Amino acid sequence: VVMLWSPPAALGETALAVWVGLALLLFYTAYTAFMVPYGALGAELSQDYHDRTRLFAYRQAVGAAGMILAAVAFYLLLEAENPATAPFGLESRALGSAVAVASLLLVCGSAAVLVARLEERAEYRDRGPARIFGAFADVWRNPHARPLLAYLDLETLEVDLFRGRSPSGRRDRIFGGQVLAQAMVAANRTVEGRAAHSLHGYFLRPGDPHTPILFEVNRIRDGRSFTTRTVVAVQKGEAIFNLSISYQAEEQGLEHQIDPGPLDAPNGEQYEHAIRREIERHGAAIDQDDRRFDLPIEILTEGGLHFDDAGVHPPVLRCWMRAKGKLPDDPALHRCVLGYASDFTIGVATVRPHPVGLVTPGFRTASLDHAMWFHRPFRADEWLLFEQESPISAGARGFGRGAFYTSEGILVASCVQESLIRYRPPTGATQEPAA
Repeated sequence: VVMLWSPPAALGETALAVWVGLALLLFYTAYTAFMVPYGALGAELSQDYHDRTRLFAYRQAVGAAGMILAAVAFYLLLEAENPATAPFGLESRALGSAVAVASLLLVCGSAAVLVARLEERAEYRDRGPARIFGAFADVWRNPHARPLLAYLDLETLEVDLFRGRSPSGRRDRIFGGQVLAQAMVAANRTVEGRAAHSLHGYFLRPGDPHTPILFEVNRIRDGRSFTTRTVVAVQKGEAIFNLSISYQAEEQGLEHQIDPGPLDAPNGEQYEHAIRREIERHGAAIDQDDRRFDLPIEILTEGGLHFDDAGVHPPVLRCWMRAKGKLPDDPALHRCVLGYASDFTIGVATVRPHPVGLVTPGFRTASLDHAMWFHRPFRADEWLLFEQESPISAGARGFGRGAFYTSEGILVASCVQESLIRYRPPTGATQEPAA
């Protein structure tokens, strides 16, 4: 507004056009810098799919109205030297300034509504304006990790009863790593002073991403050294996931570790790029800003994901993983994020020794159960090598196991999963030969 209020008098038409263009660019940059965290927090506030849709429409309407008012203000300020164009007999410069202020008030008023919604959330209640507006800064600094943290921030409904939600999108079922991580969060809410060291979960039914998930925690045992919890995730009255998780008080003891040998620097193909390439290979157009491919976990895969590969390969896979953006320093949160990430690729190794791929017609895969052990502290926002192998597949079930190493070669966690790998060739297709 200041640039448009008083441009240098000596500017010619071309220079004035450039000056105006810079002013508009500055406005757009400021607008985007505000709306990115505003939109992410709007998604965080909503507890169900329909509420997210309403909030998104509200945010878009506010943004459009603000842009229109700002454009009117720019026009009026540019016409300030021509009194004949001033509407309602008012001086154009004063009217333009008033419209610009109205645009600012509209967006700030909308932000006030968002802050009021934030104050309704338990984690922000009674913490003052600094904590609330600090959430805007967190999202602006870390737009990738914040949505994941929002999904892991369960709502407390009652003692040992929590509610979670899923990202909006086009998935027809909930990602298994998500419900696993959310169940870990629910169990963590009932334990103090102890860290999770092992867990075992069963995926019972496909989850509906458009329906909230209820997590019911059972306090099985609180011993002197160990604590046990079970968690049942429920949708529409039916259990979709069951988790048993054990915690231990900090204790020193004998230690050893097999040397993994020298580790290379993190390398490999981006997980999202591999998915994009495979979808585009089948003729589907994908926008570069498609949010389905903006995962909160950065994954580098060595040797490909075996999408539609008819070749037979050793049943091993190496990946480097880390959360996008810096996470808070809570060790329990880092375990939950690793649980989320561990379900992305562990089933790939079970398919590699067979002449079928993950998208081969007639092939179907789904996680059946998932177990993890946490050996040493780690940060999920730093690179971890995930070495995976599949020693056997039988009975239409693939057995995969993996180990997480830091870049210094320290073994921090282990993982085992059994998954359904059912292959029923379409009519007329050749059956898979024995591996």
